[in-house]
Amino acid sequence: MAEPAAGQSRFSLSGTELKVIAAASMLTDHMGAVLFPQLLFLRVIGRLAFPIYCFLLAEGAVHTHNMKKYLLRLGLFAFASEIPFDLAFRGSFFAPDYQNVFFTLLLGMLMICLAGNPPQKLLGDLTKDSMTAQQIWNIIVLIIFALAAQLLKTDYGAAGVIMIFFMYMFRDNAVMRALGVVLCCLSMGMAEMPAIASLLFIWRYNGRRGWQPQPLQIGFYAYYPVHLLILSAIAGNIPI
Repeated sequence: MAEPAAGQSRFSLSGTELKVIAAASMLTDHMGAVLFPQLLFLRVIGRLAFPIYCFLLAEGAVHTHNMKKYLLRLGLFAFASEIPFDLAFRGSFFAPDYQNVFFTLLLGMLMICLAGNPPQKLLGDLTKDSMTAQQIWNIIVLIIFALAAQLLKTDYGAAGVIMIFFMYMFRDNAVMRALGVVLCCLSMGMAEMPAIASLLFIWRYNGRRGWQPQPLQIGFYAYYPVHLLILSAIAGNIPI
């Protein structure tokens, strides 16, 4: 890795390093939820994960070379993770009252795609020339997908989709991005406020993807359902 430029901090994080931090935080959170509910500090540490994943999703939306493949991967793992998710948190193979976080991320990515491609036939030439019209369209899209997350009862719900919106729309504005995280955490309750600390890690992102061969990429996705299955087995939540 190249040496940092003069005046640049040596403490910086690549996309891969952020994923590792988010994965470790998520594991800590789920250990607290499934195995050690009496240890509240595990859940506090776990609050760091979701904002980092939202940030990485927004970065992925900007840099991906194949959005359809990205969406397909999110969709496949959303459905593949549902049974492990239900086993871990409901002790059942099927629990329609709450859906796993991949569905939230999928809705967020669909929102980003639609916000970036306003229908010209519906909005006319205003979308080409008017910043106000584009902003109105973005708000409409945000409302639709936030409501969808809430109605489908996905993990983090509408607040999760709104956080993704802030991460993407204000990816070049750290202040607005931070404001979005704070507002979303407040809307979910004081228990989510430790998530604000994730901004410290996001702030140190160096814009580099980091070492990510394809097996590692798939591994980061598979990590979610696999670790939930392992925790379910340890907790005895898998019906036999």
